[in-house]
Amino acid sequence: MIDILFVFCYLMFPLIIYLLMKANGLSIFKLTIPSFVILCMFAFAYIGTIVLYFGWDAYRYASGVTDKMIMLNVYGFTTWTIFTLVMGYIFSKNIIGFGSIKTPSYNLRPLNKKEKRWLFFLLLFCFAILALYISKVPRVALIVAIVDGYRESKLARSLMGNDFAGKYNRYHLVMHHMLNLVTYVYFANWLYLKKKGAFIIFLIAFLGASFAALMATEKGPFAWLLIALFLTYVLVKKDGEISIFASIKLLLLIIASMVILYIFFMGSSNIGSGIASVFSRSFTGQIQPAYHYLEFFPAQQDFLLGRSFPNPGGILPFEPYRLTVEVMNFKHPELATQAIVGSMPTIFWGEMYANFGLIGVLVMPFIVGVALYAISYVLGLMENTPIKVGLLVWAMLHYKNLAATGLSGFMVDIYLVGILGVVFLVVMLANRGKIKYIRHVNKMSDSIVMKS
Repeated sequence: MIDILFVFCYLMFPLIIYLLMKANGLSIFKLTIPSFVILCMFAFAYIGTIVLYFGWDAYRYASGVTDKMIMLNVYGFTTWTIFTLVMGYIFSKNIIGFGSIKTPSYNLRPLNKKEKRWLFFLLLFCFAILALYISKVPRVALIVAIVDGYRESKLARSLMGNDFAGKYNRYHLVMHHMLNLVTYVYFANWLYLKKKGAFIIFLIAFLGASFAALMATEKGPFAWLLIALFLTYVLVKKDGEISIFASIKLLLLIIASMVILYIFFMGSSNIGSGIASVFSRSFTGQIQPAYHYLEFFPAQQDFLLGRSFPNPGGILPFEPYRLTVEVMNFKHPELATQAIVGSMPTIFWGEMYANFGLIGVLVMPFIVGVALYAISYVLGLMENTPIKVGLLVWAMLHYKNLAATGLSGFMVDIYLVGILGVVFLVVMLANRGKIKYIRHVNKMSDSIVMKS
């Protein structure tokens, strides 16, 4: 009886969310930061719950995901998170009065000469930092995988990320976030102009971003680079309307790319096992950690009461608890003996549960929903240029991580501050110290005016 009720709720909940959003003037298929986060929640934190509940993924089942009652809790916390996120959007739009979020295709203009110049300098800076980072790692995991095989690349990958000797976040900000942002901007500009020169500069940026995404033998960053270019295309050419047919074509391209990478980087024996690995990693890979969070807290570890949150400069009287690392060590203690620093992130309610128990799961998603809508609305006020398109796409990919990681990384958000700082600096340098924006002057007619 419980199984039947679970399947019924599983099938009905997406329809309820769709109708709830539609009734309040929101659309899950109109590309905005809030709608994209909801799509990612369903894709990476919801779809796979039924697979894990019934034990259909042999690898996850063998890894210990066997208790249906724990999976029911995971499912309940996830559905509550999605529902209250949407309620936060509705509250922001209708109660606070932010209004609708507009797509940037209206009155879009290409990059001007000064914007091109400063963006090119930013691209060169990103390449320089990427080269500096490579000089500081013992071995590049991608090269190790090519020369010595995927098994030997595991330690090199750890030394390039979790166990990097330097300030990895600073390098990551430039060689991933900033470089990707520039790539999105150049792609949006080429989509608008369709000129050879615009394509060449985009291609250079894309090749650099692709190498940065693959150099640690990670598959996800390259897949998200492809998805980001698709989102850029949707914003520029389709007025933000997501086409199901185009999405299917993108999905097939990504599956093909990921299968090749899984065979090459992870040693999958054939195409079939490669496809199975892609689907397992994509749809259950972020849900399994949530299961272990519920196992670990509070049975093995007391609730943290905020200790997993950042402590900038060590000004607070506690040392941050390495939540994702400790959960990984709980589940796979053998990694520590191999000098491999692993991590086990999950949907953001997992960190709220680890810190505050049920109350954290119940309260925080609504606040996150309000914050996401507010950020999307404010960014939407910028002048409609390829820079704005690139910033919106970057923000979508930045906040989609809520489906796969905790809130602590967003509390002291150096990536958001860094990217906004760079974007506003480029815009101001290229436009004589001014930042142009649009402002709604008539909500009934949705007319806009330019300000500076």
